[in-house]
Amino acid sequence: MLSPHTSFVSASPVGALNGGTYTWSGLTVPAHDGTNAGELVLSITVEVADPLPDGTVSLTNIAKETGTPDPACPSDQCVTLPAAPNVSMSKTLTGESGSLPGTVEAGERLTYTITLTNQGGEASNFAVEDYFDPNTIFVNASNGGQLSGDHIAWSGLTVPAHDGVNPGQLVLTVQVDVADPLPNGVPSVSNIIKEPGAPDPVCPSAQCVVTPTEGAVTIMKELVGETGSQVGVAEPGETLTYNITLTNTGGEATGYAVQDVLDPNTTFGSASNGGVDNGTTIDWSGLTVPAYSGGAPGTLVLTVAVRVVDPLPAGVSQVSNIAKKPGDPDPVCPSSQCVITPSANVVTIAKRSSVRAGL
Repeated sequence: MLSPHTSFVSASPVGALNGGTYTWSGLTVPAHDGTNAGELVLSITVEVADPLPDGTVSLTNIAKETGTPDPACPSDQCVTLPAAPNVSMSKTLTGESGSLPGTVEAGERLTYTITLTNQGGEASNFAVEDYFDPNTIFVNASNGGQLSGDHIAWSGLTVPAHDGVNPGQLVLTVQVDVADPLPNGVPSVSNIIKEPGAPDPVCPSAQCVVTPTEGAVTIMKELVGETGSQVGVAEPGETLTYNITLTNTGGEATGYAVQDVLDPNTTFGSASNGGVDNGTTIDWSGLTVPAYSGGAPGTLVLTVAVRVVDPLPAGVSQVSNIAKKPGDPDPVCPSSQCVITPSANVVTIAKRSSVRAGL
């Protein structure tokens, strides 16, 4: 009787295949010769299904007289062979010590869980390698995992067989600390699990966890447009246009906020990207600054226009405009976040007469 996960190939002598049973009839078995028992050797060749269905723990093959009950397995009449292990791996990020779930933060501790799932027979002496990101530092590993250069290695593991209802499982854990500070140009941190010698898996995938880093955004402001006649000079009544460039050398920054602080001698004109005039400031919220990608930082450019008051009050020698994150202290002026533009000179001429005595 053939195992349900095998298919008939050949037999000697020739018999008859009927479904999952191969039958010989009309056989002659020699008599005992007085010294040795008479023997007749039958052989049958089968091919194992490829792949074996999940949950196949063993293959059996029974030989018996037609019409008799099945023998116990394993026994002289029942060969039981364990199925090969069928282990798959998956990895998940299951712990973070930082404050932003699902985002890698400098200095935080990440905990990964590796699940080995076996749909076949018992896997003994199983080996696993965990390659951690170069921007992380190994802390510890369960089940005897050892640091070996750029990866953590496990050997001699046993992954239980499928029990007929549920697959066998073995769970490993590993912890790493994120570098502090994270270098510029790191948009994500990855962690790979695989068998030794196997090619690296596709990322992201069940065997490769990719976690974005927090955004690393810098703010720069520049004067890019003037309606007056004197370049680089704030003239009464003219419109000044500024660009605010947000440059991100980390992971995508979502929900980002920016504040533009107006000079008291200017009034709001317009703002791109939904900037809101709040009197003394223009405020943006909910911005998305793209992640570093392809060797280049992500950028988002905002534009704001203001009008210089006319007339400028006496004693005003310059007009400033600041860009910063809400709640941050004002930057030094002038700087990359603070543009200072001198105002036009206002010259007044006064004349008076004087009379000298005796003339």
